[in-house]
Amino acid sequence: MVVFSEDTKSRKFRYVPLTEAAIEAVHTLARLEKCPFVFYNPKTGSRWFDCRKPWLQARQESQVPELQVKDLRRHYAITLAESSAAMHDIQQVLGHASVATTERHYAQFSPEHSAKKILRVLEGGRGHGRRTHLKRKQNGNKSERSVERGARRCWANG
Repeated sequence: MVVFSEDTKSRKFRYVPLTEAAIEAVHTLARLEKCPFVFYNPKTGSRWFDCRKPWLQARQESQVPELQVKDLRRHYAITLAESSAAMHDIQQVLGHASVATTERHYAQFSPEHSAKKILRVLEGGRGHGRRTHLKRKQNGNKSERSVERGARRCWANG
């Protein structure tokens, strides 16, 4: 767990969880004796006040020069939302004063995610469509088979 103190934009404490992989990555970083910061400026031995140069270097090395910090924040928030995290919880880790702000900016889902969720609802929450189609065929219900054929035609022509 990382705790951000009163140095945040809202001047409020914020608790942000770290995965085991993130904690392991932090432990591999070189430490500077008597420096309390994980990320520090090697020239000054103090915290970073402007990390523009390391960020630009990281973007170039990753071959994604257009990547911005806000893109990482957006991806983090949308991934949490798509994984069914509550908007209130996402609001807390992002430090928003209002859940409405979180919803306005980060309750955007990828088209693929939305389509998969809708398919699960249409399938009656039964997982993958293939097994459902097989069950319908085994039931022999003529109207269900007709709907299934019509849906396949729509997907093929759409």
